[in-house]
Amino acid sequence: MTWGEATWAQTGTSDDTNADDYCAGTYTYSQTGPTTAVLSNMDIGMMSWLGITNFTTVHLTFTNATTADCTWTEIMYPSQEH
Repeated sequence: MTWGEATWAQTGTSDDTNADDYCAGTYTYSQTGPTTAVLSNMDIGMMSWLGITNFTTVHLTFTNATTADCTWTEIMYPSQEH
């Protein structure tokens, strides 16, 4: 998985044939307190080709500099043609 400033991409291994392992998305990250943040994600790419857009919100509570507890919600919507 690779991360950009507001995008991410995921690929499978070289012999991976599962199309769901290949996708991309956009995200926002917002610090909400000294040890908390919210990560919002939208899958694009393969997920939209399958007729679904997947929105995920992850609430993070950091327990130290590299570890966090998290809870998330996931909402899936049928893609709409433009």
